[in-house]
Amino acid sequence: NWHIASRPQTLLINNASTGNALIALTEDTSNTTELGGVQMELGTGSIDMIEILATNGGKPVQIHGCWVQSGNTTVDCLQSYSRSGIVYDTVFEAPGFSRDATAFHHKMNQTADKSS
Repeated sequence: NWHIASRPQTLLINNASTGNALIALTEDTSNTTELGGVQMELGTGSIDMIEILATNGGKPVQIHGCWVQSGNTTVDCLQSYSRSGIVYDTVFEAPGFSRDATAFHHKMNQTADKSS
């Protein structure tokens, strides 16, 4: 199947080397947390692009209309610690046919602290 898409107008370049992710989304118990219309490109950074953090009783996070790039051994496009979520109309790209990057990395029942 072909998916014809245009890149979002908002562009973030991951040049960060500290922290867990370029964008961290935390579930909310009263409203749905959403991320949409963002393009994230891999620069010199070594942290994940998007991180979803769980909250007891939290509503599912929604990610849509994004374009997320990864292409090295350390950067995941999406790292999730949540039990639920919705990702749609989103492109995960690994330029150069990289087989090292992970589009979606699910770590249920773990903390977001990468040292643990």
